Amino acid sequence: MKGEFVRKMRAIASVLFSALLLLSGLIPAAMAQEQPIFSFRVTVPTGYEREYAAALIIKDSLSQFGIDMGVVREEGGTFFAKIWGADTYRLTSLEGGWDADSYWWYWRPEDMLFFSSFTSRGFPPDGWNEWSYNNAYAQDMLLAATRTYDKAERTQYYWRFSEEFQRDPAFIALYYFDVCKAARASIENYDPILYTANAADWKVAGKTEADFVTIRVAIPFTENVIDPLFGGTSSMPNYATIAPVYPQLLKSERQSDGTYALVPDLAESYEIAKDGLTITFHLRQGVTWSDGHPFTAEDVKVTYDGMLDPNTGVPALADLKDIDQIEILDDYTLLFHLKEPNALLLAALGGYIAGGIIPAQVFGQLPREKWKGYWTEPNQIVSLGAYRMVDFVPNERVVLEANSNYWKGKPFVDRIEIVVIPEATTALSALKTGEVDILVAEYTGPELLAELPNLQSDPTIDATFVPWPATSYLGFNLNHPVLNNRYVRLAIANLIPIDNIIKDTLKGHGRAASGPIYSGSWAYNPNLAPMAQYNPEKAKEYLTMAGLIRPSVVPTVTYYYIVIALVIGAVAGTGLGFMLKKRTTKPSS
Repeated sequence: MKGEFVRKMRAIASVLFSALLLLSGLIPAAMAQEQPIFSFRVTVPTGYEREYAAALIIKDSLSQFGIDMGVVREEGGTFFAKIWGADTYRLTSLEGGWDADSYWWYWRPEDMLFFSSFTSRGFPPDGWNEWSYNNAYAQDMLLAATRTYDKAERTQYYWRFSEEFQRDPAFIALYYFDVCKAARASIENYDPILYTANAADWKVAGKTEADFVTIRVAIPFTENVIDPLFGGTSSMPNYATIAPVYPQLLKSERQSDGTYALVPDLAESYEIAKDGLTITFHLRQGVTWSDGHPFTAEDVKVTYDGMLDPNTGVPALADLKDIDQIEILDDYTLLFHLKEPNALLLAALGGYIAGGIIPAQVFGQLPREKWKGYWTEPNQIVSLGAYRMVDFVPNERVVLEANSNYWKGKPFVDRIEIVVIPEATTALSALKTGEVDILVAEYTGPELLAELPNLQSDPTIDATFVPWPATSYLGFNLNHPVLNNRYVRLAIANLIPIDNIIKDTLKGHGRAASGPIYSGSWAYNPNLAPMAQYNPEKAKEYLTMAGLIRPSVVPTVTYYYIVIALVIGAVAGTGLGFMLKKRTTKPSS
């Protein structure tokens, strides 16, 4: 009888084990058949490897919670044209547009800029609000921050804006990051934050002015735009190709304490009226265009009158709209009359947002709707910068040569060759072998960080890091039928393993971001928690609030566990009954 008991118990155990194996296979199979809660696609521009790597980590995390996030890559020019194009920025990916993007948002280091980026005044083609963000309170706070020149007051408004942005985000701020200088150690005064804008100040150790000095700069892509009001504002790498060619009234300059300030350039000085409604500019005299014409106040007036005309199609329009009138007092003095005080206007007149001053003798005679793309070849360009463009092949190279008639004198570096190298690994190899001398900030991604020990051990390369005035983000097209729900965006924010991204993608060279305003700014609010969190329970609450968690999901899984419990109970009950029966049955005599 003992042998029979053992055989039956083995049979029961076999049935139980088989049932468990069967059901353990059924559960994931059944769960795999569940449709995603929702799907969307994230677009990443080529050359932005750090953002691409972060997007892949986010994709993997979201997939574990039933959200299908596809990741696609597009050539930089196509990417920017799509998300900033007046005809495409509202379209979803199914309509030929975009659902979301992984990129970073650059702020002027000396002051906040892109007021229009988060207001109704900035929808393309008037500005940079590609997300279609339209939050009345956030807009009011940003507007109030522009109406006072008192920095303490402005700080309070920016703090309130940041708080509201956390409640209702247009994008999920992921991290603030550092960039590697990645330049030949012999190059003096190179600043990755300024790209080539201060190239007139560059020098090379061991070289003299008698040497013909060439510096080669690698960028991940360029665009077929060389006119200053459009080329400089299309993307930061493209800005690097034309910044030294087209100066502005003011320029950004690094100070001894590491901060940045706006200093005079084509304007020798300026004053702001007490009521904040008038800015007087005194222009630099003795400056001539490359065609021999003198630079005067007429050039400034033609430039900004044209930018304020919607027919011109300049993206910076929304940031300049408070200019009411430009009045010329004489050839070298002019007044900017404002509709309202605007503390951001100086930054707009001195940063890459506004492009550069253009010659009145050329564009003053041209209909404004024909300004964009008027110059297509370097030999057409009339300029007065430290450099002139002598060669331009889209997505291949741009060559700049020093202007011997530059008002500050001929620059030390005679030639700047800007070469397009899309792949970061190829660019790194070119830096190490001496084929290029500088890698712009966009190359600070996974490949560079993996190679960092070798770069830092090479005495010919400066591989130090500097904080970048930007915020990396996962942005959303708020015209998307699902992503337009703020609870959905907040749910995604709570499914992002931000610590893993900073550790794996940035190799520790970054910090979790609490909002759009980067941590090095005077307007940064230190009291806010990071926007990206890993809190699945909180994400589940938000998805429930958005009405996207289907009631069938949880019961379906629960039913399988109930079935397991019933099978186990039935088998165990049979075994127990058998044992009890054997114990209570009297042996036959």
